[in-house]
Amino acid sequence: MLLLSILLAAGLGGPGVIATDAAVSFLLGLAKSAVFACTGALTWPLAGVALIIGLAALPGAFLAKRLAARLGPASHVAILDAVVVLGGALLIVQGLRA
Repeated sequence: MLLLSILLAAGLGGPGVIATDAAVSFLLGLAKSAVFACTGALTWPLAGVALIIGLAALPGAFLAKRLAARLGPASHVAILDAVVVLGGALLIVQGLRA
């Protein structure tokens, strides 16, 4: 959620936001997996489950890419802004519940 805000503030829009967010998320996931594997916390069965979850998320990324290409820049930025605001509001609500 924070990354989307930064990318939008930097002037990136449309498929560029989606591609950059996906690349950063992928590299972060690899780094986390490497750390957990080195400490012995990531077993082969868990790595298999993670791979299945990652593969299940791929169609959504391609759908988002097509949707972003069809939307105008203003519409896409408005949707991303709404998602960021909603995500921030949910984080605040969860923080206040605890």
